[in-house]
Amino acid sequence: MKRRGTVPLHSLIFISGFSITMKECPTCRLPGDGAYCIHCGEDMEPDRITIRYVLAQFAEIFVGFESNRLLHTFRDLALRPGTTIRRYLRGTRQSYYNPVDYAMLMGGLSILLSMFLNESLFEGRKAAAMGSAEDKAFMAYLLDDFGTLMNLTLLLQFPVAALITWLRRMKGRQTLGEHVYANAFLSGQVLAYNMLMLALQRILPFGGFQLFLTEVYGWFIVGYVAFSYYRWQHVNLRFPRVLLSMLFMSSAYMLSLLMAFLMALGYYYAWFRYESGG
Repeated sequence: MKRRGTVPLHSLIFISGFSITMKECPTCRLPGDGAYCIHCGEDMEPDRITIRYVLAQFAEIFVGFESNRLLHTFRDLALRPGTTIRRYLRGTRQSYYNPVDYAMLMGGLSILLSMFLNESLFEGRKAAAMGSAEDKAFMAYLLDDFGTLMNLTLLLQFPVAALITWLRRMKGRQTLGEHVYANAFLSGQVLAYNMLMLALQRILPFGGFQLFLTEVYGWFIVGYVAFSYYRWQHVNLRFPRVLLSMLFMSSAYMLSLLMAFLMALGYYYAWFRYESGG
């Protein structure tokens, strides 16, 4: 009977006079001699979970740690979004964040930032004090967390947009999953832009220029998504088909955004009724 932690006899292999000590996999308990288990892929010599290890794992999530995948993904989606999507779908993936992870990460950061910079809490409570009607109370509830509502809308938007773009090109070679990934990339990039815009709005004084800048930003986002879709799907189209392609994606983006907003609004209303005991 072997003691815990010892190497069993069958874990010693002799080849031409040399002995190789086989290590036991901590997961499947089968012997192996490499850095990773050939049976289940587990690390044969896992690191101790120290504070340094935890910080390294945390850094890897947010900045790509070893390869700077996050910064590389943001840069390429900003400069050449259509090409980046095509390259990722064709197999160039080690340099980029997973599209769904990218969207979820940017969505989470956007929600945290909007909660941190949210200045409408007092206004929401003031609106609630104006009357006890349920509709006014619900509007106050929305005003208190409007930034989170919009970020949730953008997270819900990319699966809806993927379904619309896939249905339009259902006879094409691309699968629904590929459309989900492509639209997740675009939603993640829009959420990243939203964080930059939110920080800029925090710096600028409220007034006509800020309202003008917000309106220009809205049109920029619609144009960015439409151009990205055109560069992803139609590289060599000529006018006026280029205009038709961009017009379709602009309409699809606005429609999916509206549908996602209604879904998020329904969730907020259900949660509001639950919290109010209704």
